[in-house]
Amino acid sequence: MLRLARSEGDPDTGAWKDVDISALVKACVADLVPLADSKGVDLGLACAERVRARGSRADLALLFGNLIDNAVRYTPSGGAIDVGLWLEGDRFVFDVIDSGCGVAEADIPRLFERFFRAAPACVEGSGLGLSIAQAVAERHGLSIALQNRPDAQGFWVRVTGAANEGYLIRS
Repeated sequence: MLRLARSEGDPDTGAWKDVDISALVKACVADLVPLADSKGVDLGLACAERVRARGSRADLALLFGNLIDNAVRYTPSGGAIDVGLWLEGDRFVFDVIDSGCGVAEADIPRLFERFFRAAPACVEGSGLGLSIAQAVAERHGLSIALQNRPDAQGFWVRVTGAANEGYLIRS
């Protein structure tokens, strides 16, 4: 609850710094490799571009970490998760694509609601992770799209940010 409250407060954009998003995403993946390994889940990263952004490093780590953590929790043993970060025109794209259980289509619009859980009962969680991720994304001018994978069983989360909003710095 405290993380959610902090993520919804007014951003102190004056205190924001340049953040190496590529390094941050790599760190988030590295933090979750032990959990993925313990579950027998293949967690991979494709990070072809270096992306820098202005923002709160802690908040952005919470955003990317929550999304990757959800994929690890909902992907069964033997499954795979692909995390990607790249530049596409004047936007950056961050994807988490898993081979987990997916979500009932009727539940997708509710996934950002506090305490809403579309997960099987055997998966632990509070129903706050996506609410927190959405609040952080909004504070940073980012958008999050959620959908079931169109090509296989699983779920696909995409975060995008636009360069013309002064967010993206190519280096």
